[in-house]
Amino acid sequence: MILKNLLTELKKHFGNYLILLITLELFNFYILIPIFREITTIILQGVVIPFVSVTSILSIITNHPVLTVCLILELGLLLYAVYLQFTVILVGIAAIRQGITSIRAILSLTWQKLKQVHWSSFPLLCLYFILILPGADFLYKTPLLSKIQIPAFIQDVIAKKAALAVLMGILYLIMLYLGWRLLYTLPGMIFDNRTSRQAMRDSFAKTRGLAGLKVLGIILVISVVSAGLTWLWNFILVASQFLWDFYSHGRAASWAAVANLSLIQLGNEISLFLVTIVTILYLLPRDLSLGEVNHTRGRFFNLLIWGTVAVFSLATVINNIIYMQGWENYKPVIISHRGVSDGNGVQNTIPAMRRTAKLGLDYIEIDVHETRDHQFVVMHDENLKTLTGVDKAPYQLTLAQLTKLTAKENGARAKVVSLDHYMWSAEKLGIDLLIEIKTTDHDSKNATQRFLKKYRTTILKNKWAVHSLNYDVVKAVEKAGIKTGYLMPYNLSYPQIKTNAYGMEYSTLNQEFVTMAHSQHRQVYAWTVIDADSVKSMLYMGVDGLVTDDVQTVKQAVREYDDNHSYTMRLWNYLSLLGS
Repeated sequence: MILKNLLTELKKHFGNYLILLITLELFNFYILIPIFREITTIILQGVVIPFVSVTSILSIITNHPVLTVCLILELGLLLYAVYLQFTVILVGIAAIRQGITSIRAILSLTWQKLKQVHWSSFPLLCLYFILILPGADFLYKTPLLSKIQIPAFIQDVIAKKAALAVLMGILYLIMLYLGWRLLYTLPGMIFDNRTSRQAMRDSFAKTRGLAGLKVLGIILVISVVSAGLTWLWNFILVASQFLWDFYSHGRAASWAAVANLSLIQLGNEISLFLVTIVTILYLLPRDLSLGEVNHTRGRFFNLLIWGTVAVFSLATVINNIIYMQGWENYKPVIISHRGVSDGNGVQNTIPAMRRTAKLGLDYIEIDVHETRDHQFVVMHDENLKTLTGVDKAPYQLTLAQLTKLTAKENGARAKVVSLDHYMWSAEKLGIDLLIEIKTTDHDSKNATQRFLKKYRTTILKNKWAVHSLNYDVVKAVEKAGIKTGYLMPYNLSYPQIKTNAYGMEYSTLNQEFVTMAHSQHRQVYAWTVIDADSVKSMLYMGVDGLVTDDVQTVKQAVREYDDNHSYTMRLWNYLSLLGS
């Protein structure tokens, strides 16, 4: 009965609800997110820091207190923007249900409601949005909240440590629980003029016991039904494409593929919107009235919205044509992370390099640290204990001491190796290297210059490349004429730096960043991908290289992605991207 009533309300103003959410979506992608990226870029460039990374964050906090304050303020603005967006959605859906369909009128009502919220509620409001982060994704997949995530490489580190994994699992469940119990907080603040503290307390009361379980059950039913209908829609379109491929050939099947892909995208977008609309309609009080308001339609504004939607749709269709016709086909560079593949040896050692090279790839990536006697050893970790059992850092031992150690991993054993020996072996085998220079606070002052003086000629002769998380290293290497890459674990700004490539952690990488990098004539390498769906997602974005711990899986995924003989398979590949 409840769902039937909600569907009746949905049908009455379905088009207007869609216009509201589409407007917000376009505003996010084309105005709000670019503004925040530009703000971050300008702030960082003001102190000659091109990017927030693991190596720069401590320097920012200790040496640039004003910058730190600016970044904290920007985070506060981001959370406030999320609050504004949810407020517009709540007020907008409530207004449309009442018959107020003008975007201008909805914005006017939103402004009236915002003025009623006291500024002292903001700190608690920020905490509220952080707490509900996992649960909010079920209600509305806003692109703003999707930017706040834990990168996959950190998740992998956590997953490998049982205690941390359990702790993170418990924390995630707690946040989901709070997201459920705090569902009525924002409606209480907006429509009942509650403070954030009062609204949270009331929300806990409304979701207590059977009443709370009923709320949770309805939301789960809405989500499951929407997911089921979406799956059915996608299945019908893929099945129809299979028939086109089987009974037809050439142009007819290709245009059917473009149409089916566009319909899949449209259906999935509408499905996400429906979950948001129906859930909020359920949460809003039945007797809610926003009062009388002048809600003339505003034809110019509506024309602007539909014009933007038309341009965006045309661009999407063009991209779909390119994808389906295979015009963007290319062979990405495949790079073995730490010189291993699928646990075939000890990372950063010569036996593993020899085995991995036989798999057929473009580069082997290795890591180097400076030693106590200012030489260079091939080693990733800043502490040797995990691999060798010796509780020391590379900078605490000489190269001779380090190369006497035996590293153990994946059931294999191998000697720790000097960079000289590794490079000599790579040259002998005809292997191309991508060398990551690791830096610590204990490195000698001229470590990078010493590296370049010793290895520049060999690197240039073999056309190898060097990359690093440390921008000062990247600048020095680029100045020496060596192909360079700047490694970035987070996607926060538009870096404007001299480098040949950006190496981005794949879970935070998006199409926008790839397009920006290519417009600067920079390549983009995604790290560290190991499963087929992630590979296909990166290829769809157009990345130039894939850093992986499993070369064979990646090569197989690339072959599957490049299969141009079946439009059905290309549709299936796209669907796998939606689930990744």
